[in-house]
Amino acid sequence: MSNHSLASPTVGSRPRRRPTVAADATDRPNRWMPVCSRGMHWRAEARLDPGTVLAAAWAQRDQMVADWLAVAARPAPKGAESARLAVVERLLGEPGLVDEVWVDATPNCYARLGTAAGHLPGGRRPRLAVVATVDDLDTVAALHGRAPARRQGGRMIGAGVNTTCGDATVLAVLRMARTLGWRPRGEVLVAFVTGEETGLTGARELVGRYAASLDGFIDVMGGVGTVSFNAIGIRHLTVRISGLSRHSLGSGVSAVPDALARLAQRLAARAPTPPLDGHRVLRVNGIHAGEVYNHSPAGGELWVDVRATDQRWLDDAVATVRAEAGVVAAETGVLAQVDVVHEQPAATLPGGATHPLVRAAVRAMAAIHDQPVTQRAWSSSNVNAALAAGLPGVALEGTERGGGRGTIEEWCDLTGAVTGSAALLLLLDSLC
Repeated sequence: MSNHSLASPTVGSRPRRRPTVAADATDRPNRWMPVCSRGMHWRAEARLDPGTVLAAAWAQRDQMVADWLAVAARPAPKGAESARLAVVERLLGEPGLVDEVWVDATPNCYARLGTAAGHLPGGRRPRLAVVATVDDLDTVAALHGRAPARRQGGRMIGAGVNTTCGDATVLAVLRMARTLGWRPRGEVLVAFVTGEETGLTGARELVGRYAASLDGFIDVMGGVGTVSFNAIGIRHLTVRISGLSRHSLGSGVSAVPDALARLAQRLAARAPTPPLDGHRVLRVNGIHAGEVYNHSPAGGELWVDVRATDQRWLDDAVATVRAEAGVVAAETGVLAQVDVVHEQPAATLPGGATHPLVRAAVRAMAAIHDQPVTQRAWSSSNVNAALAAGLPGVALEGTERGGGRGTIEEWCDLTGAVTGSAALLLLLDSLC
């Protein structure tokens, strides 16, 4: 590692120490471990010096900010992501940045750097997908006109800056690669995908089209300090309650609100107590009924969020909601219907924290990050689509990436984004 100062003159950063990472017979300080995936066994020597990469990341920080602001300036709600994608496509089209750029009908924007054609001893050259989210929740997109995204000291501030941190990070890595003259031994497939916030539609399309030729999937959320694996499964349930509507002057309780309240209490009693392995969640996040003060409603809804990395527990939790709804319906004389309105399968990465992709990601972060790297045994992002299809994947993000999500004062840490881009390039260098 270089000994020169790596601090930014504007955004403070302590000089980086040489990381202390345990080594074994197959994982020595200057040799990155092999990834074994889909029957392919290969070993790559790390070519880039961590100090040089981190210095390059700081040197292009202002360009990273400019890219970030350009992407964040375009709202990207579901079905209307084309303006933001056009910005990404334009930036990717700069001379020498990538070898090819294209947009599909999803729409996703792709870029290719290098090629998997040709052979290495034991198999073909590696092909890795590097993925960033390009869409907003509709509620976030609606805030864009109220205050433009901006840089303020060591923070990026504005609606959507956390989501677009991943976009800015991937663009920064491509710019660093061009500056340093870095080329992959195999191929990096860069994908800016839509639909992450609304069902992983873009990631599912990417996996469905390219998974057979990919060896790994890296979901870039921005920042440094956390490597996530395993896919947390999700079931969003709507419990619809219907019953007799009547005026308040009539006798008895209001049947639908009473049933909703009872069911919410019963489900709260069934909620797992954290911390638990597998990040298990059973929680009521919405109760809706009634429009006036003097009449009981004829219908209402309860919204339930169920999550776990354990598929059996997930299925059992859904069955529990159905059973409890049946009990409450029998007690109160209402009708109850439980519908799954969104689902995402649970999946695990074989080997978990010991998987070569996880270990390589941890080493890359440790090389430029002076805090312990967190290994988190669950993820809820684009990588879920890869893991569900049997494609090894990890998600990379900051331990404390930002805050204020869903507000005009949403913020994201710039220092973490800069160092995160350096870690990503080191990871790619070690694998591809």
